[in-house]
Amino acid sequence: MKKDATFWLTLLATLVVIFILQFFFRSTFYKVPTKEELASSVKVVGVHSQWVDKYINPQESSIVPALTFKVRNVGKRPIQHIIVNVVFELEGLNQDLGDGWTPFLTKKALAPGETSEAITVKSSYGYRASSKRAFFDNYAQWKRCWAKVYIKWQGSEYVPFGTFEIKKEIQGVKVISSDSVAVQPME
Repeated sequence: MKKDATFWLTLLATLVVIFILQFFFRSTFYKVPTKEELASSVKVVGVHSQWVDKYINPQESSIVPALTFKVRNVGKRPIQHIIVNVVFELEGLNQDLGDGWTPFLTKKALAPGETSEAITVKSSYGYRASSKRAFFDNYAQWKRCWAKVYIKWQGSEYVPFGTFEIKKEIQGVKVISSDSVAVQPME
């Protein structure tokens, strides 16, 4: 009977010590950054926007807006686990066109002063037409599209990092003149 009580007291004491150590470790070493710290630690650079293929089949072509950019660590702490969410909006709509997100999980932390590899985020919705040529035949009906970038780091809230206009370019389409469109790889 005495051995059972000793076992349970030892187990309880061990769990209390583990809880206290975990609390101490989290409060000391795992500090959730504030919105201000995140905003001053990350910079969005190298932004490129265009429309890209969602899918192509013989009956129609579908394109969606995409934003490609890099993240630069301009803060004092290494950055490892961030989540990027991009919300795409068409001018004149009272709702989002779509959104896309990507976890930016690297094995090696992004040290202060370093810049990430390119990150591309695509919308879930876009335009459909009978062909890529048809998009340019209806170019006047294209509405302006905007991408709003939000970043989250280590349990923080999402922080806005800018709004970027999506160019009226389609990946793989080269406009030769206002009368001539060629579907070919862009250089």
